[in-house]
Amino acid sequence: MYLTPLEVQQRLISIGTYTIETAPSLEQLAYVLEGIEERLDIWLGYHPGRKTYIEDYRSSCSGTVTLAKYPVILVRRVEIYNNIDPSYPPVYTTENIMSNWLQGTILKVGYSGWMVKVSYDAGCDPLPKRFQRAAFSLLRKSLETSGLTGDLSFLEEPIRDVSSISVPGISKSFRLGDSKGGKSGGGGGSTLDRELASLQEAGDRRSFIFPRT
Repeated sequence: MYLTPLEVQQRLISIGTYTIETAPSLEQLAYVLEGIEERLDIWLGYHPGRKTYIEDYRSSCSGTVTLAKYPVILVRRVEIYNNIDPSYPPVYTTENIMSNWLQGTILKVGYSGWMVKVSYDAGCDPLPKRFQRAAFSLLRKSLETSGLTGDLSFLEEPIRDVSSISVPGISKSFRLGDSKGGKSGGGGGSTLDRELASLQEAGDRRSFIFPRT
């Protein structure tokens, strides 16, 4: 979670967007925040905060698996399934996990080519402030644009910057950006790209990774 509804509510009151009497309820803010968090995760290509993942892998020939999310904070549980008879109850590894976890994203399971289910925590804890600032900025723009409806479609609208030059007898507009691109700062890309330019510049956006089959 980037922000809690309570801290958002208090912040909106403190900056004068609402009063105590007119502030949205925690339930209303939670609804809008849920959509914003989903959009942020998709745009970034991952969830930056701490989160528990349960994922299936096939171990390598060296008997290891490389966890998909990072940075890895904690490996909670490993289930190793019999490669010859998948219906056989899995081997539950709850002891010595830390000694088999080679830090980073590498986990040693000791079986080559076997199916492995891993439960682990990954992400940043605490979440860096820049992600929280980005989420709050999106929330404010959402409230200004579509209120508490949770409609975030405006974030996909293309940015088209226009510059006008006027001299006696001549008035001309030049289009600087189009609907393609996504570069920070200048024209081009979507409203979401523009709003999250600081994260782009910080190198926080990762390439899209297709889901593993």
